[in-house]
Amino acid sequence: MAKESIYNAGNVIVEDVTITTATGFTQPVVNQVAGIQIFEDIFSPFITGTIIFYDSLDLTSLFPFTGEETVKIKLRTPSFEGKNMVINQRFYIYKLSDRETINESSVVYKLNFISMEAIYDLNKKISQGFEGRCSDLVSNLVTKSYGLQTDKKLNVEETPNGVKFVSNYWSPTRCIEYISDRSLNKKNSPSYVFFENRNGLNFVSLDSLYTMPVLHKFDQNNYHDSTDIIQNYRRIERLSIPEGFDYLSGITQGMYASKQVSYDLITKKYSVKNFDMITDFKKNNHLNKFPIISNKVIRKNHSTIFNVPKMYGNFNNYGDVTDSKFSQKRISLLKQLDFYRIQIEVAGRTDYTIGQKVNLTLFKKQPISNAESNTDLIDKVLSGDYLIAAIHHSISREEHVCTMELIKESLLINLERGI
Repeated sequence: MAKESIYNAGNVIVEDVTITTATGFTQPVVNQVAGIQIFEDIFSPFITGTIIFYDSLDLTSLFPFTGEETVKIKLRTPSFEGKNMVINQRFYIYKLSDRETINESSVVYKLNFISMEAIYDLNKKISQGFEGRCSDLVSNLVTKSYGLQTDKKLNVEETPNGVKFVSNYWSPTRCIEYISDRSLNKKNSPSYVFFENRNGLNFVSLDSLYTMPVLHKFDQNNYHDSTDIIQNYRRIERLSIPEGFDYLSGITQGMYASKQVSYDLITKKYSVKNFDMITDFKKNNHLNKFPIISNKVIRKNHSTIFNVPKMYGNFNNYGDVTDSKFSQKRISLLKQLDFYRIQIEVAGRTDYTIGQKVNLTLFKKQPISNAESNTDLIDKVLSGDYLIAAIHHSISREEHVCTMELIKESLLINLERGI
């Protein structure tokens, strides 16, 4: 078989879109598909999306759609090799919307879909106790019959610490959220998140994601050559910064510094613990070398005060089962990721997914002198390594476009020395 050719950055092949009813009736509908949207978010447990149909076969009567159907989607970027280049997944169709008659023989409508695990999550409420290592509990909640009951690939970062709690008719993802708040990795970083991406379901710390290799590079170069496919994939078509920074939000929500007052009704004791972001910075892994603030930023521990109860001896053989020992640090680490959020639009590839580490090279918006080198022109505040926090795959018959939300919690430059 001849090797496939790619003519432009953003080429895509939609191999299959097949709808299956609850009775097992299947119907390929790829020819009726006008567009596919797929959404991923690192702070959301499941993948969602929509399919826009231009229909002249009256599929809504053929099935009919009743909220019991699934859809299989298979698409890929041509020419590129590797198993991660293929999106091949079955989703649950949970809503039909925006139906509009175009003419006497055609209608347009939208089918909304979500990962199958979300349906299990909505239909299960767990009433039982859990005890053990946090990572082991999450593995069980994903794979066991009382949990998400999935056979998808599961990436779980091991936790040395454990937890004990009773699920009060919580859903599996609510239990996982509770465990995430109390999980520490081997470097004692309380930054675990649970999300689904192209590679499966993930329970990992942000601390470990920061150490992953850079998989993709993007820049805002105006150079354009239709024959240079690789360079065109790197080129940023559009860039926006919805919010550059927010000092007021950071100081009021405990990003910079905080004070925690803890009390225990059993032991009749209370404790006070202070947290400072700059002091804590060197204890963690980071995307870039330097913190997003200087030591001169105005921050006081009592600007944000948390009252956190302790529960010593709430369970046998357990001391305090709350997250009081590291809740301040977790709040600060997650809030730091909100400090620099950049949205970029690039030519789409099917191997782009959330949780990947990418590098961004942006240039200063200023007049250029002959004495300046390319290095001098780089914006060292906005450039650097980022995580893909959210991604929107927009696929039509003509092209594949990806809109990414990139986040970082550190800089390439040392603010103590100035820019």
